Parts: sequence; C-alpha cells; structure tokens
Amino acid sequence: MRLFIIAAVAASAIAMPAAAQSFTSPEASISGGFSLFDDGTEGFNGSSVTARGSLRFHQYVGVEADVSYGLVESDIDGVDIKMNSNVGVHVVGYWPVAENADLIARVGYGETEFEVSYGGSSTSRTYSGPTFGLGGQYFMDDKNGVRFDVTRHEYEDLEGGFDSFSMMYVRNF
Repeated sequence: MRLFIIAAVAASAIAMPAAAQSFTSPEASISGGFSLFDDGTEGFNGSSVTARGSLRFHQYVGVEADVSYGLVESDIDGVDIKMNSNVGVHVVGYWPVAENADLIARVGYGETEFEVSYGGSSTSRTYSGPTFGLGGQYFMDDKNGVRFDVTRHEYEDLEGGFDSFSMMYVRNF
C-alpha cells in the first residue's frame, strides 16, 4: 500500500505541470454588432443592436453576458410589436479549429421584453427561459475578430420560442 501511495504522489507531481499549462489567465473581450430575432412568422422584424462581454477562463471554457436593444417596430395585422430588449448570460464552450478560429457552443438563460401597441394603448410583456446556440469566431490578429452565432430562445409562455442570428466585431484585451 505504501508503494502505491508513493507512486500516486510521484505521478501527481509529474502530471501537475502539464495540467497547469492548459489553464490560462482569463481573457476578456467585448463585442458589438447586429442581431436579427426571428419567430418564424413573416411579419415580425426583430432587428437589434447587440453588445456582449466575455471572459474566457480556459482554452475551452468561458462565460458571457449580452444585451440587445430593438431597432424597429413590426406591424402584424394592425398590431405594432417591438422587441424592446433582450439580456442573457451563458456558459460557453470553445473548440479551437485553427490558430485563430474557434467553433462555439453556448447554453444559458435569457429574458426578452416585447411592447405591443393596438388602438392607442400599449403594454409590455417579459418572457424568460433557457437559451442555447452555436457559432464561430475568427481573429485577424491577437485583438480583432469577427463572430457569427445562432441562439435558440425557448421561453416559458411564448409558444414556439424564437431564434437570434448575430454578426459581431470582437475586441480582445
């Protein structure tokens, strides 16, 4: 038993430097761009401006928060509908496919506020629930990149949910 303990300690001592090398100091980035929110109907236009902050803790794992503000109102059968805002937080998985390129998978929680106007009166309603998505990013150099992603919003009380398609500029720090 004593020999087993000594062997385990020796193996740990050899393996620790290799494991430590795979961890990096957190990398922060901010992103800004355009998102289109689509509920599958032809009348809704969910065009928005989006900002995102990200922390990448490891080569493969990070977190991010994003916020979007709706830009236009949609008229569907005389009812005006506008996505006022969307906020979300996500855990992100990165899969490096090249030196400057990653595939991205994310899962998290989001909340979206819609404003509905009809006949001179208006009301707003907020929906929330799980979100998940896929995307990719490419960096031209150490600091500047582009990112594309698609996120599914499966909100409670919102039949069918909706998707968002984002195209963003990314700045690393």
